[in-house]
Amino acid sequence: MDYFRELTDLLGASAVSIDPRKLQEHSGDKWFASHSPDVVVEPETTKQVSLLLEFARRKQIAVTPRGAGYGYVGGCVPEHGGISLSLMRMNQIKEIAVNDGVAVVQPGVKFRFVQPTHGFAQEVVSVYGVSRSLMRI
Repeated sequence: MDYFRELTDLLGASAVSIDPRKLQEHSGDKWFASHSPDVVVEPETTKQVSLLLEFARRKQIAVTPRGAGYGYVGGCVPEHGGISLSLMRMNQIKEIAVNDGVAVVQPGVKFRFVQPTHGFAQEVVSVYGVSRSLMRI
């Protein structure tokens, strides 16, 4: 893959990986299908996400967004290779307004850290199932 160095220069070495273990981790979820991405990008800022998406658009490279990878429908499988965009490092709680029922968070925030810590009732943010403690917003 010829764009690894370009992405590293654009986003920083800590945000871009072609490590075989990381590529394997990002090749699927709990569903049966899998396909390895060419590269994994783990941004920490919205600016990095914007730069990545503009780069991918210009180069016509597929980008597959990924949360925690605990889904059961294959939505995070990068079936066209390209870039796996992991949002796990974007894990900041920006604002909580309990009285308004509003939480402004980055996509990598674990649900379990928002609801009990900040007083959101089950009725406000309804999530059930075995993945509740693992799921990301």
